[in-house]
Formats: sequence, C-alpha cells, structure tokens
Amino acid sequence: MQLASIKAQAFAVFNKADNVSVVLLSDLLPLGIASRTDAKPLVIEWASKKYNCKPYEGQRGTTFKQGSTARMAMNRVLDRIFGGETAPSKPKASNKVDPVKALVTRFSKLTAAEKRRFLASV
Repeated sequence: MQLASIKAQAFAVFNKADNVSVVLLSDLLPLGIASRTDAKPLVIEWASKKYNCKPYEGQRGTTFKQGSTARMAMNRVLDRIFGGETAPSKPKASNKVDPVKALVTRFSKLTAAEKRRFLASV
C-alpha cells in the first residue's frame, strides 16, 4: 500500500473515533448525564458488575484498585466519552507574605536593647 492511501485510511479511522465521543455524549444528555462527574458513579457500577471487581472508597472518592481491569475500563470509557475533562481544581490559597512586612513586624517586636544591638551589627 502507498503511504498516501495508508494515511487516508488511518485518518478516516481517527475521524470515526473522534465522532464516537460526540455520539455517545449525545445519547447520555437526555438521561441527565452531562459531565464526567455525573457519569462516574454509573460507570463504576457498570465496571464492577462487568469485571466482577469490588470498588472501594479512596481518598478522592470511590474507585478500583490501581491497575485493575475494572479501573482501566472505567477510565477508558470516561476518557472516550468525556475526553480528558477533569473536575475543576480549587484555587490555591496564596500563603505568600510580603517579606519586608514580615521583617518589619519581627523588628517591631524586639526590645530597645535588641534593636540597638541589631542596628549596630548592620
């Protein structure tokens, strides 16, 4: 086969795979399942029954043992339908303190003798 023919056939397969997620998602929308978060409990139940693997409650919610067939199937199905969508991360709290302000605060807490000693050493 020629390279152009192989590319054309491969691209057709890639387009088909790309369209599958849209078709599957459009089938789930009327059921009220619009996101990965909505679908995950049902996918876990499905994978549990199909692969006879009991889920457990982990730190980040219900899941399967790492590397298990059920977990790989769960991730494969969710990724195929919803892509790489993940839950939005919480904004990180800024714990940064202005270093000058911190030094001024610490300096103001020194006694008069400690302040004189510090200023003499600088």
